Amino acid sequence: GSEFGGFFPVQVRFTPAHERFHLALCSPGDVSQVWVLVLVNAGGEPFAVVQVQRRFAPEAVSHSLALAASLGTKGKKPEFAHE
Repeated sequence: GSEFGGFFPVQVRFTPAHERFHLALCSPGDVSQVWVLVLVNAGGEPFAVVQVQRRFAPEAVSHSLALAASLGTKGKKPEFAHE
């Protein structure tokens, strides 16, 4: 179990300046036993799982956030977003 409980006891959302999508980092909880970084569309619906981590790896999350921010500013979709 977790100290706080719930689907995802901790969720941190990153939104690039263009606001076309979000990345949500979700801690282990009722839904998943691992850390998950999820691409969320502008309407707030989950779109794709970007990363799955058994142990939290901040450098991997930081890389994905930087990639999303840089591609978003160039008007391109992140390479991890598949339609």
